[in-house]
Amino acid sequence: MRRPTPPFLALLAIALTGCSFLVDADEARLQPGPRPDAAVPSDTPPADAPPLDKPAPDVPAPDVPTPDVPTPDVPAPDVPSLDVPAPDVPSLDVPALDAPALDAACPTGSLRCGDGCIDPQTDGAHCGRCNNACASDRECSAGSCVRVCIGSQRLCGDACIDVLSDAAHCGACGNACAAGEVCSAGECAATCPAPNLLCSGACVDVGTSAAHCGSCDRACAAGEVCSGGACRSVCATGETLCSGACVDTRVDPRNCGACGAPCTGSLLCEAGACRDACPTGQTLCGGACVRVQTDSAHCGACGNACAAGLVCSAGTCTCACAPGNSCCPSGGSRVCAETQTDPAHCGGCGRACAAGQQCVGGACMAVSSCVAPRITCSGACVDPRTDTSNCGGCGRGCTGGQSCAAGACVCPTGQTYCGGRCVSTATDPAHCGGCGVGCAPGQTCAASRCVCAAPRITCGGQCVNPQTDASNCGACGRVCPVSATCSSGSCACPAGSVSDGRVCRSLRYDPLNCGRVGNACRADQVCTAGACVCRPGLTSGGGGTFCTDLQSSPNNCGVLGRRCNSNQACLRGACVSDRSCTSPNTECGGWCVDLRTHPFHCGGCGDGCARNEVCVAGNCEPYYAVNPCLTCPCTGCRSSETCCATPDRSATTCVDGARCP
Repeated sequence: MRRPTPPFLALLAIALTGCSFLVDADEARLQPGPRPDAAVPSDTPPADAPPLDKPAPDVPAPDVPTPDVPTPDVPAPDVPSLDVPAPDVPSLDVPALDAPALDAACPTGSLRCGDGCIDPQTDGAHCGRCNNACASDRECSAGSCVRVCIGSQRLCGDACIDVLSDAAHCGACGNACAAGEVCSAGECAATCPAPNLLCSGACVDVGTSAAHCGSCDRACAAGEVCSGGACRSVCATGETLCSGACVDTRVDPRNCGACGAPCTGSLLCEAGACRDACPTGQTLCGGACVRVQTDSAHCGACGNACAAGLVCSAGTCTCACAPGNSCCPSGGSRVCAETQTDPAHCGGCGRACAAGQQCVGGACMAVSSCVAPRITCSGACVDPRTDTSNCGGCGRGCTGGQSCAAGACVCPTGQTYCGGRCVSTATDPAHCGGCGVGCAPGQTCAASRCVCAAPRITCGGQCVNPQTDASNCGACGRVCPVSATCSSGSCACPAGSVSDGRVCRSLRYDPLNCGRVGNACRADQVCTAGACVCRPGLTSGGGGTFCTDLQSSPNNCGVLGRRCNSNQACLRGACVSDRSCTSPNTECGGWCVDLRTHPFHCGGCGDGCARNEVCVAGNCEPYYAVNPCLTCPCTGCRSSETCCATPDRSATTCVDGARCP
């Protein structure tokens, strides 16, 4: 049986307890390993703080008679009682921590849920009110859980619609195309531009669609992707797998530069960046700017290709006929006819001579010997010096806008025969300065040179607008931080974020800029909704001066202020003898911790992680929050980083390495 402790020994035990308290705090600060701002298990209050409500060490009382010494008149309001009652000493059940209440007021617009302040307008775990968690396919917006749409999809009603191809919501929700029209690249059109086909009521790129690969309703098998109109196990070189389809992110307006990054409105995707619309006088057809007044592949409208031998003039497919000839229909096409000599169009288109007749001077007459220099070709007298169908001899036809002069096919003055047609190398962007010399996308041909139309400039062989191009903002090669936009030649991060030179960091979740620029959280805290709070699993103590792990701290085991004896360790909130920590935990100075994940002991005892680090597989890995990434994948993360949830699981961060904590 333990004997009562003499009063003077009780006082001695109290004094020793106070000394032990101060020594533990110093030992905690001297633990090896952490960086200067690393999280360390220094979870005891400062020396001048009110003493915690903790039991005295279990010191055995000496077996001596109680001396006849009067009890000292020492006040004990803040001293916990020992094993025997003492006058004026409060019971162990009375807390002595002078800490603020957990329901302290949150900033305006925030709501306290559990131990932290949250924004009920955007918090996915407490959307609109505490513990109202949104489903995995929804996010919190304006205090309500709404469906998450990706890429070029938009939330129309309660459904995610691809506004680039849906005829009922073309370009925007509710913008329906007229009867008979289709939706292509967010615009209503009469037909689908090449290489798209109309499949199930929508314009589909059969070169990349896994559901319509190569042709409508030709679906790829599970695990295959569609590349170049064929089902493959992997994407071809230069292509990226986006939502089950192999696309070229350099030119794809739905995935411009990265998967799920669509170009809006009339912007084009060039070199992986959304650019301004086509210059004046040009139209976007199949991802390229063309002149529909003269382009034979898109004559008058996108996809309206002229037949072989015809050219596009003033938006109409017609023949490139020499002076004096007429463009006449012939078997579903059109041909240049010399109506003075052509028996099929004698005197005018469609006026055919009877069998055995020939056309002379625009009139049908009986066949007779042709007067030189005319010769007989296919029953007609023709002049081989000027006849485009028999130029220099019967059957020698001139094509592509050529005429027959002195028995030879020639292009009009100022034009050159390139690729089967007559073109002006002074203005043709496909043959600028010479046959086959093509201009880059966005460039025009002027005076036989490829130039960019103002305000665009040439950067890396491409035309870019330095006023709006995030990759060339203000000058060639000046790249804006990830998530920033370029306006008037200057980079700007979205509201609520700050640039670190590479990415726009969120002030709501960045531990180095929490709530405002330069406001860094402590190493035992994280940034949530713009406020520094204890890391998940830790509890605030000492009036908010530290955060501790009640499950493993020997200084605050189970509850704040409960200290384990020197030969004990804290395991799952209880003091255990002989410092016996069960696997996978390791004993670190009385702490029972998992070295793989604990921020105070990461990889080794005392190796605490810094304020902008998390413990992953025993390594302290840096992390940062990128604005406006709310879900993974996040295009702001580098190839050496992994998109992970924030420590409080309310947003996303980029973590060094290939694993999340």
